[in-house]
Amino acid sequence: TYIEYYKQHYGINIKDPNQPLFVHRLKKSQMKDVGKSQLICLIPELCYMTGLTDEMRGDFRVMKTVAQYTRLSPDTRQQCLQKFARNINDNPEAKKILSDWGLTLDTGPVKLQGRVLPPEMVQFSGRCLPANEQADFSREAGREHVLVPV
Repeated sequence: TYIEYYKQHYGINIKDPNQPLFVHRLKKSQMKDVGKSQLICLIPELCYMTGLTDEMRGDFRVMKTVAQYTRLSPDTRQQCLQKFARNINDNPEAKKILSDWGLTLDTGPVKLQGRVLPPEMVQFSGRCLPANEQADFSREAGREHVLVPV
């Protein structure tokens, strides 16, 4: 088992023997043995988040791909999260794992009472102007004089 393997080879004791594995299926371009499907199984308690390297940040294609998943409109983000929650709740095995851990997953967003604030006024040397709905006042900053240059 994975528990025995990590104990024997690395001296690591897996704390939760019932945790699910993270499974990654290699893309065809990453496979060394053509025709063989390869899976990489990771134990969640041994995983940790990492960031992007400077080389990755400098690669336009990588950043464009990352942006497709990180720069979603609020409606699209909410739809994706609801679909993800439905997929988990519709899967009996996943639902059982959650219940074994004492967890449930709600499919809907939490409803909150909010308020809309008036647009902020931006003070220039000549006059005071409101920022637009996107809080963008770059056009005005280019035309208007500043109070004190920095």
